Amino acid sequence: MSVVCTALSPTHVFSETPTSTLSTSSFRTAVPSPGILLITHYGVLNDCHAGPTMQHVAKIRKNASPVPNIRQVHLQSEEILEELGIDPAAVGENITTSGLNLYELGEDYLVRFEEVDEPDGSRRRKPSFDGVEIGSDLAEEMKELVAADAKRQGAVVRVTGLRNPCFQIDKCRPGLKEKFFIRDENRKIIGPKAGVMSVVERGGWVRAGMKIVVEKTDGEKKELPVV
Repeated sequence: MSVVCTALSPTHVFSETPTSTLSTSSFRTAVPSPGILLITHYGVLNDCHAGPTMQHVAKIRKNASPVPNIRQVHLQSEEILEELGIDPAAVGENITTSGLNLYELGEDYLVRFEEVDEPDGSRRRKPSFDGVEIGSDLAEEMKELVAADAKRQGAVVRVTGLRNPCFQIDKCRPGLKEKFFIRDENRKIIGPKAGVMSVVERGGWVRAGMKIVVEKTDGEKKELPVV
């Protein structure tokens, strides 16, 4: 299980901008970049959906007062995207995974991202904090957290639920939203397959090529709600 693409968007456009990829498919082009930096209990640095309270435009409109942000980091399966002929990040995910069935995860499962060894046995060099654009609008204590997380290894997210496919998916391709629903023989919706949402439990870098490790919760598995 591994990461094949990372992406972010500083504004509320639909598709994300790839920051690191692996050329495992004909439509993917490698982009040299350190990837994305996850900030503890905040989200992806410089991504418009980051923050302790909900940043999703449609969700904000439905809630008169701020609510906790349980959609800080969006993960989607490379296998699902390839099945539909879609580029990584085209439907807005921050992290595209390979070899991991996201839809078998339980609520509150932890997903850990780990560096892998190079072919010669050496450890991959961790991206440096130098040159990371923090943003002048962040409070000083937030800048300190960013600096600390930039030096960490082993970022961890906690899965909160299934992404509910919205009308904006059709901006990627007309009729695409329907493809992200699983239906039974009577056309009744069983569930979505538009990825899973998560929050950052431990900050750090995530980039293409990293290994993914899943940690289950103790006790009975809780099915993922639609969030």
